[in-house]
Amino acid sequence: MIASENDADYLDGLNTCHTEWASACGNDRNWLNVEGVQAQSFLQRLLTSDITALAEGKGQWSALLNRKGQWIADLLVFRLHESTFIIDHPAICSEGILSTLEKAHFEEDVRWTLEDWQRTLILGPKNTAALAQFQANMSPPPSELTIAPFCDEGWILGRPDMGAPCLEICTPRDNTSELKDNLHALQKISVGPLVLEALRISSFIPRFGKEFSSETILPETGEWRRTSQSKGCYVGQEVVARVRTYGESPWKICGLEFESTHPLEGMRLTDSEDKEIGHVTSWALSPKHEKSTGLGRIRRKAARKDNRIFAMRKDEKITTRVEPLSRT
Repeated sequence: MIASENDADYLDGLNTCHTEWASACGNDRNWLNVEGVQAQSFLQRLLTSDITALAEGKGQWSALLNRKGQWIADLLVFRLHESTFIIDHPAICSEGILSTLEKAHFEEDVRWTLEDWQRTLILGPKNTAALAQFQANMSPPPSELTIAPFCDEGWILGRPDMGAPCLEICTPRDNTSELKDNLHALQKISVGPLVLEALRISSFIPRFGKEFSSETILPETGEWRRTSQSKGCYVGQEVVARVRTYGESPWKICGLEFESTHPLEGMRLTDSEDKEIGHVTSWALSPKHEKSTGLGRIRRKAARKDNRIFAMRKDEKITTRVEPLSRT
C-alpha cells in the first residue's frame, strides 16, 4: 500500500523512473542455478514455458504449477549455457520450488543451487547511462529478457517485469572494493519499494502474494505469456489447457482506477446492487495525485472493460473503473 511516503520524494521517484534513471534494491527475488546434462529435459517437463526454444543468453516468462494448475511460483528463466539455467523467482517462493524439484527428481543428471547475490536494479529509459562509470569492464547491456556477464564478477539482466525499463546487476556479496564503490555511487540516486510498487501497479503486473497465491490457478491471473501451447506435457497443463480451450476461470485479476486518493488496499468491491464481487489487492497513488490505481481480484461477470463498480471504504462507496488483464 502506498499512502504515507513523502509526496515530493514519491513523485520525483516516479518521474525519474519514467524519464531518467534511478537505482533500487532487488533482493526480494532469488536466483536458482540449475545445471547438468539433463537440465533442459528436466525443466521442460516441469515448467509452463518451452525451455527447448530458449537460446543462450536469452530469457523467457515461465511458471511452476502444481497438478491442479495452481501457482508454486512465477519465474523468469534464463539460459546461461547449453546445460545451465537460471530460475529467477520471488524469494518467498524458494522453499516451494526446492521442494517441488526434489520430489520431481529421479535419476536425471541435474543439480541445483540457490545462490546468494547482491541485486541492484537500474530503472528508467536512460539506465544505460548509469552504467558508464564501469567503462570498459562492462559488457554491452542486454535488452529485455537477456543475460550477460558483468565486470567479470557477476551478471546483468534485462528485466521486463518492473513497470519501467530495467537492468539488474547481480554481483557477489563479497565483491571487490572497486565494484562495491561503483555500486554505492549508483545507489545515491535511488527509489524505495513504494515507488517500485507504484510502477508495478500502473503497468498491471500481478504479484505472487498480492494478486495471486498457491491457491490460484494460472488462468485466473491472465498470465498466458508464461505458457506454451505447442510444447508437450508439463505439470498443471491439463487444467490450464482445459480452461483456455473450453471456458474461463470464475475469477480474474483486473486493473482498477479509483475516483479517490484514499488508501484502498484490502477493501471490498461491490456492484451496483451492493453485492460483493471481489477485493482490492494492491493500491497506489497515480502520478498526478488526482486519482489512484490498483489491482483487484474480481468475479468474471463483473470483469468487463470500463465496467463501473465500487470500492467500499467504511460506509463510503468509491466509484471504480475496471480494466481486465490478459497476457498473451
